[in-house]
Amino acid sequence: MTTTSSEVDHAIELVPGAKPPAMVPYRMKLAGVDGVSQSLLTQGGQEDEE
Repeated sequence: MTTTSSEVDHAIELVPGAKPPAMVPYRMKLAGVDGVSQSLLTQGGQEDEE
């Protein structure tokens, strides 16, 4: 889907050389990491085929 210039009602000005804001990396509780790791290991990194 493409838009025409008449459909855009805003613009974001970019500053040359600007850096993204410093953000704290996403943190997950250790218990959550263990669960995700285990599920990835049991899946073998492959999606189920139907």
